[in-house]
Parts: sequence; structure tokens; C-alpha cells
Amino acid sequence: MEIITIREYAPSMAQLWEDMFIRYAKEDLEDTMPEEVLRKEIAREVFLHNQETGVSSIAFVMVGDTPAGFAIYQVDSPESDWCKRPGWGLVREFSVLPEFRRRGCGTKLAAYVEEKLLESTDRIYLTAHDQAAVSFWSACGYRDTGETFSNGCRWLEN
Repeated sequence: MEIITIREYAPSMAQLWEDMFIRYAKEDLEDTMPEEVLRKEIAREVFLHNQETGVSSIAFVMVGDTPAGFAIYQVDSPESDWCKRPGWGLVREFSVLPEFRRRGCGTKLAAYVEEKLLESTDRIYLTAHDQAAVSFWSACGYRDTGETFSNGCRWLEN
């Protein structure tokens, strides 16, 4: 039986974070930015900076010692470069590697992130970029609001 655990980001995980983010951006988001731009300007200068300053948090889902996915989460505040609903919890980015999907990794990571956010707020929202993500989050108890963000993502909330 596989042991699935959650680990919060630590500075020793910087390379792991960058590599997972690049794969997510290229495969899941189909981003066409050069890898070095994604690595430096997005993974480091946005997300790691937000992690280091306490604006957001990064958590990894692990299968044994193998990273299987990650989530970036925060409580929206003016300190964030993404603040659409001040005071609400936000699942900002969420990814489980394809080879680990349908094995409980996403459900465990989503429950962990929700628990952490509910320590600070009672409302959580997220955006989903495709129908598979909408279906996953709906199964986790989130409601599709019917709103679409400017980038085409659907808004869901608890």
C-alpha cells in the first residue's frame, strides 16, 4: 500500500519546487514561455517570494519519498499580487502529476490545504482551467459559481 503524505515547502526543496512548477506550466497549463522565464520570473520571483514573505504557502503531496504534486494557497490580502476576494482563502495553484492521479493524492492534498485555510477564514475559492479540474473540485464539495475569470478559468467556492 502506498503511503501518501503532505510536506510543507522548506528551502531545501527549492529545486524540487521549480522543476515541478515548470512541468505543471508546460503540461497542464500549456504555457509557451521559455523554461528559464518560467523558472526565474514565475517560480522564483512570484511564488517563492510569496512563500518566503508569508503571502502564500506551498505544500507537496508525496507518495513515499516521491513528489506527486503541489498546491499553492493563501488568504487573499492586498500584499498578494493576486487578491480577488480579500479575506477569502484561495487555492491558487494545484497540480497532481498525471502518473499519480486517481490514487488519492489530489484528495489528500485538497483536504490538507482546506484545513490550513480554514484556520484563518471560513470561505475558500479557486479557479479551474478545465472540466477535469471542475469535476475534481466539485467532488471535493466546491460549487461552480457560473463565473468565468478573464483567462477562461471557472470560479468555484466552498
